[in-house]
Amino acid sequence: MTNSTDLFVADTGRHVAPAEPRVWAGYLVNQLAWRFRSRTADLLLPLGLTPPLLRLVGIIAVDQPLTQRQLGARAGMDRTTIMRHVDRLAQAGLLARQPVAGDRRAHALMLTADGMARLAEATEAAAAVEESLLASLSEDERAMFVRLLLRLHSGHAANCPEDDQPEGDR
Repeated sequence: MTNSTDLFVADTGRHVAPAEPRVWAGYLVNQLAWRFRSRTADLLLPLGLTPPLLRLVGIIAVDQPLTQRQLGARAGMDRTTIMRHVDRLAQAGLLARQPVAGDRRAHALMLTADGMARLAEATEAAAAVEESLLASLSEDERAMFVRLLLRLHSGHAANCPEDDQPEGDR
């Protein structure tokens, strides 16, 4: 027996009461994010990338050259994590480091031609995942979904700037 407050959860094929975790907004967002991340990671693996590495390559591409410190600040990652990721990208030939004039310890990070090409391939892979996961939405619904996510993200960042990065990305 269902009532007007029950919700139909498509992946279970049953109606559930709103008190169940499967209908909490946070749970649903987390599950969708997990699907995005998992499927994206699977497609990035043959390209030698992970979702965090793709994020860094994307940040560098938009605003290069960057120092490791600047990259870490923009990505919300600590120095050790950034150093490990930058080393991995450099060893793969996707990233070049050049000394910064006037600062012997700093290096400017720039994508190589291979890095730019890999970013293009990875972006296509990520777009394919998005297309697949949002296929049940119309174009208008997709636009509204993205607008709502942006509003939620902006509102949270404004109200809670100290925790605007997911734990795994720090």
